[in-house]
Amino acid sequence: MNNRVGDQMMKEEQVRELQQKQILDFVRSFLDDALTSRVSTSPYFLVKTDLPIIAGYSIYRDAEFFRSSLDSICMYVSAILVLDGRYLDFKEMEPDASYEILSDVASRFDPRWFAGEIINQKVVYCSTDIAYGPMLEVEKRDLMFQAARPHGFLFIIDGDEVCVGDVKAGLDFVRANPDTKIFWVKVEEEGNPGWKPRIIKLEAGLHYGVNHWTILDRKNELVTDSVYREEYSDSSDHKQIACFKICNFGSKRSGERGMQRIAYRKILAAKTWEERAPPPLRSATVENIDTEMEAGVL
Repeated sequence: MNNRVGDQMMKEEQVRELQQKQILDFVRSFLDDALTSRVSTSPYFLVKTDLPIIAGYSIYRDAEFFRSSLDSICMYVSAILVLDGRYLDFKEMEPDASYEILSDVASRFDPRWFAGEIINQKVVYCSTDIAYGPMLEVEKRDLMFQAARPHGFLFIIDGDEVCVGDVKAGLDFVRANPDTKIFWVKVEEEGNPGWKPRIIKLEAGLHYGVNHWTILDRKNELVTDSVYREEYSDSSDHKQIACFKICNFGSKRSGERGMQRIAYRKILAAKTWEERAPPPLRSATVENIDTEMEAGVL
């Protein structure tokens, strides 16, 4: 009897993993379409460049500052990827107007947007609650790297953050330096201000480490954390963007969402800000197998 139950649970898990893979493939295909289409259906739509910059949002009940955030970047990025869903240690809350705000912004770029899915030439939306259920923050943010193929840059921004300054010039600077791996943007955030790595060159296998401000490569070796070091000023892999900054309004959130933000941060602090165990370094053998699989050799 126990074996039957175990087999059934295993089958259900396999079905769930297959469904999740299909959903991620679906999101990736629409994101690819958004980045390759050069036919505009709206006068507000910018012609795609060969070096895309994808704004990646991980949101949950973010309506309070979401419209201001989208308005500050939507005209200058190549596409917007929005992952909407609850973090594992975050209290479940009633829906807010985040989806409606995103719908309104999306409709400005493509009048043919799909009201039920918000997928068009500019915006790709995925409910992680439906696809995966509540996730660790690092797991949810990992999906951004998985959904975006290794080309161009991922611009990491939150729903309570607004870019101020000449954003167009800043992103033009990114496109003019395609070999740079990390672009640092000054973030004004209560209790945690400073230069932060917000625009990341997309490479196969990028993912987060023990927390959502440590990024690792496919070998689980450090790509960047959130500390800007003096030696970066002489490195071609790192550049600062000085013509705009990011204002983080997380500490200004009001109502229940503001209270739950504080509660969530207390939970992370109790875990010493480690959201999951450190991944082991990967061997050269595993690395070679992965490379051959991507190249279609295996």
